[in-house]
This record gives sequence, C-alpha cells and structure tokens, in this order.
Amino acid sequence: MPSPLDPLIRSRKYLGRYQYEIAPGRWVSRQRVNQTRNRFAWRARKLVAQALRNRTMARKPCERCGLLEGVQAHHDDYRQPYLVTWLCAAHHRAHHAIHGRATAPEWVVPYANVTSIGRPRGHSGPSHI
Repeated sequence: MPSPLDPLIRSRKYLGRYQYEIAPGRWVSRQRVNQTRNRFAWRARKLVAQALRNRTMARKPCERCGLLEGVQAHHDDYRQPYLVTWLCAAHHRAHHAIHGRATAPEWVVPYANVTSIGRPRGHSGPSHI
C-alpha cells in the first residue's frame, strides 16, 4: 500500500484544510493521517503540552546554549513521554540532522494502515471525519 501522503492518492482542499481519500468516498484530514502513522510521537507531544498547561512540567533553558526563548521539548524515546531534553530551535534542528528521528517501539509498523482510522470515541457527529 502506498503512503497516505503519496501524491497518487487523491487529495482535496475542503474548508481550507487538505484531506485525503483513503477509501472510495472516505476522506480524512492530514492531521488524522499523521496521528495514526505517528501515534507514539503524537501521544508524547500531547502529554508534554498538557503537562505544560497544567504546570506539572516547566520549560527549562536550552541544554546546549542556555537560551530561554523558543525552547522546544525533544524526545529521544517516545515511550517515555515525560523524559525530554529542552533545546532551542537551532539546536533541535542540528540534533535531528545528526541523530535522525526519535525511536518508537520495534513492533510498530512505520506506515500504519490508514484505512483503519475510525471515528474518535464518543464522536456523535456525522460519519465522515
């Protein structure tokens, strides 16, 4: 199966957002496709964002240069969402240029089957997402 973001897959812009047809008549947003493909990364980012909002975690200065503005949370392992390294944008880009992406569990297939995307729990709206 080709990647869901493959240009051969039909896409459309609907209400200002790009959507992808994963089955005949079944359109999903790019965000939903990415959440399914990268579910561990998405969950880790969500948990850190919630912890920052709830003030159970605080941003720290960049661990390389000490910059306080625009610091980003970097995950070395998505299985440990609260174990983050705080890096400024420049050092975060440099880290990924050298080391690549963070790890996910070994049993995760890199491209999840996007046809299995279902409606969120408790969703009572229309059947199209």
